[in-house]
Amino acid sequence: SIGNQCRRLGQYDRALAVYQEALELSDSLSYANGRAQALAGIGGTYVMLGRTEEASEKLSQATALYEQVGDVSGQVQSLNEKGVAFVNSGQYDKAIDVFKISLKLAQQMNRQDRYVVTINNLGECYRHLYAFDKAIAYHEEALMLAEKSRLRYVEGDIRRNLGLSMRELGRMDEALVYLRQALSICEETDNLDMELHTLFGLSLTESLYGELDTAVEHAQRL
Repeated sequence: SIGNQCRRLGQYDRALAVYQEALELSDSLSYANGRAQALAGIGGTYVMLGRTEEASEKLSQATALYEQVGDVSGQVQSLNEKGVAFVNSGQYDKAIDVFKISLKLAQQMNRQDRYVVTINNLGECYRHLYAFDKAIAYHEEALMLAEKSRLRYVEGDIRRNLGLSMRELGRMDEALVYLRQALSICEETDNLDMELHTLFGLSLTESLYGELDTAVEHAQRL
């Protein structure tokens, strides 16, 4: 849990050290679920650091362990992280395949939060592939469910994705609304990593829209 908080705050070196300690403790106790959580944490941190191959390896190990102990929620989470690693390295077809497996598991376990995260990730893949109509459809479904379940942490990323798709379609007013809403939610939930992604997208959109002073102000926060 400490590792998760460190990663959320962008303290990646500290997160890796804590996860490694958790891994060693789990090994000494022959605690498979703890080992899976530690491996997933390490893999997820590697995702943030752009170390795709290492992330994929650790997350595959975590997924196998979660499957071994019957933890479907853990499988969904580690698969999602693995899919994000593929997205970050531009391997969108692989990411979509992984997310679709994760989505089926999330539906089986009836976990709304996991389902929302997964369809948001699928939508992001299609956004990167310039299939904006398909991306927006996934993100609008994700947003509806996130609002209904009050999943604020996820809602920020969904609104960011919608804003970026709207910008690419030339719907600038809508893009700015979504991106500013996303920034507000990121600040509210202390989601530093997503806040930085949102600031980048927002400042670029504002500059394209002609709001240069505001764009510079947001860019300076990066």
